[in-house]
Amino acid sequence: MRRALCLGICSKGGWLITGPPRSGCHSAVAQFPASAMGVEAIKLAIAECDEPLRIAICGDDAIRLGLALSEGARREIIIVTSGIMSDSSALAEYARRVC
Repeated sequence: MRRALCLGICSKGGWLITGPPRSGCHSAVAQFPASAMGVEAIKLAIAECDEPLRIAICGDDAIRLGLALSEGARREIIIVTSGIMSDSSALAEYARRVC
């Protein structure tokens, strides 16, 4: 199986903040509104991904998003409590390390 593409998503102040792992990232952190429009934008952004996805999420809005994203094939959703970490890049790094 191919290595999973890892992504972190956290909810802060009405925004969904996405980020890649800290090491070896080629993408930038992106922000989407924590609304139905923001959820659809993220779903569209990852819809064309041919790689398996591993997404670590935290926060109330991110949990709702994680449930919406779980409908795709070859996706792992990891729910992390905000008390442990709440930075999108740290979440992505966590997703990368999880077996």
